[in-house]
Amino acid sequence: MKENKLKNHIIKQWIAVFLMVALSLSLMACGSNEDAENTPASTQAADKTESKAETEDTADEEDTKAAAEDVDSENTDTENTDTEKISTGIPVTSSDVTVVLGEQGYNEVPIILEKGWFEDVFGEHNIHIEIATFNNGPEMIEAFTAGQLDFGPMGMQPGISGAANGAGATIIASFCDSPEGIVIASLKESGITTVADLKGKTVGTTIGSSAYSLLLKALDEEGLSIDTDVNFVNIDFASAPTALETGELDVSIGYASKFDEITKTDGDLFYYIKDASGYGISENILVGRDEFTQKYPDITENILALYQKANEFINSNPEEAIAINARYYGLDEDVIQTTVDRYVYDWIEEDVLKKDVDEYIQFMYDNDLLTERLDVDDAVDFTYFNEAFGK
Repeated sequence: MKENKLKNHIIKQWIAVFLMVALSLSLMACGSNEDAENTPASTQAADKTESKAETEDTADEEDTKAAAEDVDSENTDTENTDTEKISTGIPVTSSDVTVVLGEQGYNEVPIILEKGWFEDVFGEHNIHIEIATFNNGPEMIEAFTAGQLDFGPMGMQPGISGAANGAGATIIASFCDSPEGIVIASLKESGITTVADLKGKTVGTTIGSSAYSLLLKALDEEGLSIDTDVNFVNIDFASAPTALETGELDVSIGYASKFDEITKTDGDLFYYIKDASGYGISENILVGRDEFTQKYPDITENILALYQKANEFINSNPEEAIAINARYYGLDEDVIQTTVDRYVYDWIEEDVLKKDVDEYIQFMYDNDLLTERLDVDDAVDFTYFNEAFGK
């Protein structure tokens, strides 16, 4: 009897213990569910990921950690020390615009691209810059006329021609001068060393280019005519140096940099008879499409400001500027060096530029390159330049 009572007492104790344990587990489960309900899904996912990661092999954890350290190291090694965003100080009010910017071998655009300045100024406004490459200014004027180009750097003659012939484009600034950048050249072995020697020779460059104007002015000084005293060939002056080297031309007129490229690979072949110094035709101008500049003055002013920033960079960091351009154009740095040495990277003031443009207009009119005498104010509009730089 006593034994049965003892057994019943022991059973009751075990039942009580079991009930207490069951109640505790139930409370813990409820608390866990409540926490889960109040925890964001992303945190729950992270907790699951952590839980899974804790079950990975120790070797895998070490590999993952090592890979992460390698990535951090790479990011540190490749970090651009010049990553601070720049600002022109000119508000951008436009958005969702694509800007087509032409280039033909000048040195500002590669710097602006590599430094990321277009993105700094326009990126958050969804304004995209497309770069279009041309061989010469007349090609750019065709693109302006077709509405396919918004900004383009070129020599003065095509810029004036575009304004006169309904291209819908106007000179908005002049960002550098290169009197030694355009040359009349011959082969050294030819013995052609003066402009007078051009008489009776086959001479080539692009009609409508500043190189063509240099030829006309140089011949006129010697009392020679392009119509009667030389055999003139209209040829893309980017190709003119090669035509000279192959014997297609006796004399060609074009960018000195193009001759330098051939000199680098094929030797010292060329003799520079004359450059554009003293003629007032060597300013490199920036032309803007009228419809675009009028609709987006804020973009126009910022483009001008970025060209100026690139000029300042070239002047203060010439070695880096040369290296950037060499990478962009796939040329040796010493070829770029000779180009940079021939340029003066600075804005030309409005009164100076208008004087040179007006004289150029007269020259073009006198030589039947214009059918009517264009007013200089119809060719040059410094409104955006003056707004950008507080003139």
